[in-house]
Amino acid sequence: MPFGPLETPPGEIAWPPDGEFVLNVLGFQEAVDTAQPVSIDARTVVPVASLPALALLKLLAWKDLRARQNSDAYDLLFLLRNFHDAGNRERIWDAAPDLLEIHAFQPGLAAAALLAREAKRIASPQTRDAIRALLSDEATYAVLGQDLLARAFALLPGEFSDDADRYLDAFRNAFLADEPASRA
Repeated sequence: MPFGPLETPPGEIAWPPDGEFVLNVLGFQEAVDTAQPVSIDARTVVPVASLPALALLKLLAWKDLRARQNSDAYDLLFLLRNFHDAGNRERIWDAAPDLLEIHAFQPGLAAAALLAREAKRIASPQTRDAIRALLSDEATYAVLGQDLLARAFALLPGEFSDDADRYLDAFRNAFLADEPASRA
């Protein structure tokens, strides 16, 4: 996917020949910059988007593609619910004790907030502003929450629980919060 110097205006590319189809590429650079090397076999290593970068991309894709494709809401919910189990089970106690306290020592919710904090940290100013605008707009945020619940129910009817809003709120509050004071 082309991006970078081809973006006009920054954050968008227009496909040739006439530039009628425009694609939002905010978050792509963050995904490349924070990609994790994953070994497929002894000779093949591929870069894979980090989970914080993937969260940025899923939020932006949901905003842009919601009317045509709604899988991004489910993918985001999957990230929010499972970030705790993606190598963060122990790390959260050292990296974000404040988030554990804020979320009544519920590590899953604290991990969703940590995901937001890390996504915010890697985001370019333009990407950060776009995510902040999406999460700050009450009407848009309400639709995102509804989409998370609807997708969770549709895809996981036997495992459905209505806690999606708690994970999304944890992410939102952490992304919109001022940076925490550094520990001495």
